[in-house]
Amino acid sequence: MKKYAKYLIPIFLLVFLFSCEIENDTLLSPEETSIDSKNNLIDAEFNSENIFNSDISKGGNPEDEVGKFIDHMQWTSFITGEIIDNDTSLRLYIMSQLSTSDAIHVEDLIGANTNNQSFHDAFESLLYSYFAFGNSANGCPEGDKDHPPIIIGNGAPVQTLVDLFIKYIAVDNCVELYFPNNLDFSAGYTVTSTAHPLSTVNSNIGYERRNSLCGDETLKKLVNTTYVSNNPNIVVARPLIITTTDPDDPCNYRQYGGIDFTDFLSSSGGGA
Repeated sequence: MKKYAKYLIPIFLLVFLFSCEIENDTLLSPEETSIDSKNNLIDAEFNSENIFNSDISKGGNPEDEVGKFIDHMQWTSFITGEIIDNDTSLRLYIMSQLSTSDAIHVEDLIGANTNNQSFHDAFESLLYSYFAFGNSANGCPEGDKDHPPIIIGNGAPVQTLVDLFIKYIAVDNCVELYFPNNLDFSAGYTVTSTAHPLSTVNSNIGYERRNSLCGDETLKKLVNTTYVSNNPNIVVARPLIITTTDPDDPCNYRQYGGIDFTDFLSSSGGGA
């Protein structure tokens, strides 16, 4: 054994050096990792099918598409509520539109052929602020800041996210804003926003916005028919079914099993 001992130490050293060389070849430095990550982002396609983290690929779980649609509707009503609460001229414009109806087509507000460019611009600006910074300038610095889930893109510029959001909600889908109690600010400036749950359940999470000395505060609420009966100024984003002869028209919403979206939070829609 002793005559082989002198060979053992050199053998161990060779094995150690060889393993270190392999590890150095397989591990990337922080700089190399950063460059590799940036290259992956550059290679990613920025399109409406993979831009949002909640998107599904073709053949994916349809429940993910439902969640994506609800999130977009929540943001649509949430941003609308903020505009109504903070912009007097646009509030009066919305109230004028509600003089003959209790709902407004989202495309007419933020679509390419909007009936009010000022509303479109205000909506886009607020949406950009939330996607870029997680809040808006109207928010109260120390107050509650509940809001719908932030939609995060796969490395896309914020403006791309905003543009694709508006395309998704105003072009790819048909959505309207329903005001079950119209608008009445005589008792104070409070607005609650929510969205249809895309089911027959007659309640959903909503966001109550109220003014304070430092700015807006928002609180998460359960919005049901009882809430609607006791609170003014509620904005509900819901699908608008447009029947066409094209069976593939997305605004048929046949995938939701014939749900009457107008029942949600209406006086005829049943209990919570």
